[in-house]
Amino acid sequence: MDALPGSVHKNTRWIRRTGARNLLCWLENFPGETWQQRWQCSPADNGPGSWHDLLAAWLLEQGVSPGQPGARKAGALALVRADVIRPSLPWLMSSKSQHLREAAAYRDPDGFATLAAAVGVDFWKEPLAMRAAHQLAMLILSKGGKINDITVGDCLELNALEARHYQRTGGRTLFYAWLRDLQNFPEDAPATLRGFSKHAGQVGVAELVDRYQLQCRPVRDVLVDYLAERESALDYSSLNQLSRNLAKHFWADLEQHHPGINSFHLAPEVCSAWKQRARVKKSLRRMPGRLQVPWLCWLLL
Repeated sequence: MDALPGSVHKNTRWIRRTGARNLLCWLENFPGETWQQRWQCSPADNGPGSWHDLLAAWLLEQGVSPGQPGARKAGALALVRADVIRPSLPWLMSSKSQHLREAAAYRDPDGFATLAAAVGVDFWKEPLAMRAAHQLAMLILSKGGKINDITVGDCLELNALEARHYQRTGGRTLFYAWLRDLQNFPEDAPATLRGFSKHAGQVGVAELVDRYQLQCRPVRDVLVDYLAERESALDYSSLNQLSRNLAKHFWADLEQHHPGINSFHLAPEVCSAWKQRARVKKSLRRMPGRLQVPWLCWLLL
């Protein structure tokens, strides 16, 4: 445990070391030849929030104080940083940890230093660059290796997962451009991630619409046909967002409030009620002087 990387602050090192030791003792109860195999067989692999209570209960059964949740998180991060365990990409995306870049940079200091110098020290501190560095960190911590070991397939996998995980996916392809500029990929690798429409878990337009389980089949078919026409002109993230606006925020919302609705010819009061609900949705942005809502609303005015 003394070999675990960590802050020079004595108390911080003690918290990380204790948290890591407790987690490893718990993982010994699961089958596997390596810590990674035991991790994958444990409830911890299901997600960052699914195992803290289980570990705390087990520690109490052993007569050990579980301490604060932060100590267990710090212990897990220490093991990830030391490459003892490799959580999945969905796990890392859900963890919302602000320390993943630091953990990955510990594993590949030269790689991150080279990248920072290439993009410029000032830009390296900008939010867009910090997000891209965070994405690279997730790939390293999940897959192992260093920056120059990241493959095109790794990037496609992350891009597809983020398209499903986030409502807005703009500005999430910079990390790929960095890797290509560093000549990480073969010469025939795609210039950008925007050219991909169906890769690594991405689905077709019918599946994008059907995830919202629309009840009216004719309306569902119209939305699928429309998205199919737009597909060639949109990157996958934009297509995903458009399908969400139309199928979820528009029609599924109407079906929820007006069961049995089966036509785009909406009564004025139905249209007004929908616009009022759209105005209060926290996920929609207010723009100066107007509200940004799915375009189909304006066809109903």
